This record gives sequence, structure tokens and C-alpha cells, in this order.
Amino acid sequence: MNKIYSLLLGELSKKRILCFMLTQIVGVAIVVISVQFFFDVRKALEKTTLESEYIILTKKVGTLSGLFSSNLSFSNDEINEIKDMDGIGSVGDFTSSNFRVQAGVSISSRGMGYTTEMFFESVDAEYIDVKSDRWTFTPNSKEIPIIVPKNYINLYNFGFAPATGLPKLSDELIQSIKLDITVYDHMGNSHSFNGYVVGFSSRINTILAPKEFVVWGNENFTNKGKTDPNRLIASVDPKQSESILSNLKSNGYEIENKVFDYETVSKTVTFIVSVTLFIGIIITIMSLILLVLSLFLLIERNRIKIFNLFILGFPLKSIFRPYMKATLLLSSCSFVLAYILSLLARQLYLPTMTEYLGVSNMGSNIWIPLIIVLGLYITVVGTMQIIILKELRSIRK
Repeated sequence: MNKIYSLLLGELSKKRILCFMLTQIVGVAIVVISVQFFFDVRKALEKTTLESEYIILTKKVGTLSGLFSSNLSFSNDEINEIKDMDGIGSVGDFTSSNFRVQAGVSISSRGMGYTTEMFFESVDAEYIDVKSDRWTFTPNSKEIPIIVPKNYINLYNFGFAPATGLPKLSDELIQSIKLDITVYDHMGNSHSFNGYVVGFSSRINTILAPKEFVVWGNENFTNKGKTDPNRLIASVDPKQSESILSNLKSNGYEIENKVFDYETVSKTVTFIVSVTLFIGIIITIMSLILLVLSLFLLIERNRIKIFNLFILGFPLKSIFRPYMKATLLLSSCSFVLAYILSLLARQLYLPTMTEYLGVSNMGSNIWIPLIIVLGLYITVVGTMQIIILKELRSIRK
């Protein structure tokens, strides 16, 4: 049997074998990585859309809005109309503080202090992306928990601080600083509170205080009645984000924050994966053609030898076996290496993808690439078997 192997495969070119294996590894790896990436993105998008996205709505400020009275608040009818729109979930309103607020920081060791005018807004806790047990207020309390937008801190650290020579502040340091909050009522009397930052919001771009405090302050420090909200926050279905944004803008509303565009991302990923998958399939087919040509050339060179083996009584299986084993060995090595390469590639792109889409715990995913590799392997080996058998039968005739 070894003599038949050396007789039929002795002239098999090592350079062609190496070229075939490299081409097949690259082609199969591209196919597997493309499909694996597609499933990973779909899974990440599904995780992203398990929770609703949130948008903040305002009315468009016209050119003459500042010169003439213009109602930029939302009535109950308008709020109910927004709630009834397709893709809109719950809708909450912002409550603004109608009283004057000052915030100060004292640095006793240097005998210095900083004071600034500020404002508070509030919204129901379900819309806030910062969760804290300290997010509460009672009228008897003198402490006010505060949530600050994350981009405020970034603007200070990377814009204001370098320009003024002030030190940069970490989140931990900011949360350890006690703020002196002074509230003035409509009579001009001052009321002192202690403020402290409990977190930083990436969703809401305003300074938040508990709704209990803002409502209580408006009732006790102002003589104004209840006013309609100027801003709304709504939960939306990201899968319908494009139609939702179009519908809201057509009604004259503006969106303050950027919404995750599920439809655009999904279409873009599908297009990129389709193109990459097509390239991978072409390379895989080329590697298959390369192997077929190499074996055909080898069979053609051994045509007389094979014919003589048939005359001597060797069965078709005995002559077919060396070629088939060579195909199985080469393809097995190529597909195993392509599978390992796909797993390594996933470890490289997964952190970036999950960070961009804001998800975590994607878990291991060895079954999808394994199924693809096995499917391609069976297809390639089966195709080779049919082609080689057909060629050997033609010689036997």
C-alpha cells in the first residue's frame, strides 16, 4: 500500500500544497469570521434593544422667540399625542427650579472659595441612568444629592482646566467635595443646604436634583403657580428610531441627544458582512480550484500508471484512497487552522464592538464558527471526492 502512495503522490508539488493550504486558510477564515461577526453584532444589537433608548424633546426656538412671547412648553394634549406615537414608550417631563440657586465651594486651607449661579432640574428616577441609594430628599433634610452630566466634567478637565491652569478633577474627588447651596425665595431670603454629587449622567445633559426637592422648592420659595414642562424625556424603540425621529421633527419637535440608530447600523453591518463573505467564498473556491488542478495534473502525469494498476486488478478504492487521504489531510489542517484563526479574530474585535454598542457579557461563541467550518469542510471534501472519482473512472474506461 505504501508503494501505491509513493507511486501516485510522489510527484505532488510541495509549493502547490503550501499555496493551496494558505489560500484555503485565508478563504475559510474570512467566511467564518464574517458570519461569526454578523451573529455577534446581531446578538449585541438585541442586547442593546432590550432596554429602550431615551430621547429628550424640546420645541424649536424660532428667530423671534426671544423678542416676542412664544410658548415653548408642552401642554397635556401634546404630551398625550407624543405618547400615542408608534415606537414611543413612556414619557416623562422635566421640572425646572423657579427659584434662584447659588453653589459654592470653600477651600479653608487656602482661605479661598468659588461661587456660581446655577439651576436645578428634576425628572422621575426611572429615566435617570445613575442609581444611588442617596437619591432622596425630605423637607426636613439640609442635604441635596446632585447628578452632574458627564460631559460637563469632560469640558472642565479637557477644556477649561488646561486653559486656566487649574487642576483636573477625578470623579472620586468631585464626589467627595461638599457644595454650599444657597437658595433664595421670592422675598429675597436665603436658605442654606449642603450639596454633594452622587453620580454622573451620560443620558441627561442637565444638573439634576431629586424631584421631591425641586417640587418642594417651587412650592415654598416662589409665588408662581405650576407651569407646563419645557422639556420631555421619552423611551423609544431603537428599531423604529428612524421613523420616530422623522415623525417628531415633522411635528416641530427637536431632539437634544443622539439616538442609537438600529436600522442604519444593522443595514451597514449586513452590507459589510455580505461583501466580506463574498470575498471569502471566492478565495475558498479559488483554493479548491487550485487543489483540483494540482491533483488533476498529478493524475494526468500518472495516467499510464493508474491504467496499469487497473489492468493488474487493483480496485478503484485502492487507487482512489491515496488521493482522498491527501485531500482529507490537507483540508483538515487548513480548516482547523482557519477555525483557530477565527476564534483569535473574535477576541480582537469583540472588545471594540461591545464598547461601541454599549453591551457586555457576550460570552463564548464556539458553536457558530464550528458549524460553519464543518459545513464547508464536508462541502469541499465531498466535492473533491466526486471530482477525483469521476476522473479515475474515466481512466478505467
